[in-house]
Amino acid sequence: MDKLIQELEVLVNHQLYVAGLTLALAIPDICAALESEDGKATGAKYKLWAERYLIPNYDGMVTASDFYKLRCASVHQGKLHHHLDNYDKIIFKLPVEENEFMMHRNTIYNTLQLSAKIFINEIVEAYYNWKDNNSNNPNLTKNLRECFTFHANGYPGLVNDGLFMG
Repeated sequence: MDKLIQELEVLVNHQLYVAGLTLALAIPDICAALESEDGKATGAKYKLWAERYLIPNYDGMVTASDFYKLRCASVHQGKLHHHLDNYDKIIFKLPVEENEFMMHRNTIYNTLQLSAKIFINEIVEAYYNWKDNNSNNPNLTKNLRECFTFHANGYPGLVNDGLFMG
């Protein structure tokens, strides 16, 4: 899972915000599944994770349901709006210059404006908080065995050399 977060950080550092936002919006789903007994993601688990780790940053501006709808629209439909609870849409400001002032958590005409870079970094921070809070969770230990495993010397029982993920 840390490898996935590292790759998300690389996406941000290279200003690949479409891929970065899509992956970032999937992180709560993955984390919620990893900490659960059955290792499966659901909308309810996503929203609970968002309530614990993301919503406190937003002072009631956005709901866990909004984040889930945004995730579904991004991952499944390639768009960033989908019948939100409190806004007509959420838009993401992309940085143009390196030290540019970034508007974040700003509303205008029933639209929530977020900085793509700050939003992704908030999800990364939420991941690390979640990881710390779940360090002794036996479900996490069990489910991580199936999560993005890298094999440097081939894939056991199939191929004897090369780098594989499975």
